[in-house]
Amino acid sequence: MSKSKHFSGQSVFGQLIKLLPKNAISQVIRDQNSDKYAKKFTPWDHLVTMLFGAFCRSGSIREVE
Repeated sequence: MSKSKHFSGQSVFGQLIKLLPKNAISQVIRDQNSDKYAKKFTPWDHLVTMLFGAFCRSGSIREVE
């Protein structure tokens, strides 16, 4: 059985993020106008940060920080 080299050298979290449909998420962000006041920390960055906290089983936002 040959191994796929599509994800070689990437972390498991990075592999999970690559599976997210970024264009669909971007469409929802535009539809809801949720990036209206975003300057540097975009809604996509916020989503990835919150998923990282859940993936690491963080008990609070301060643990992610």
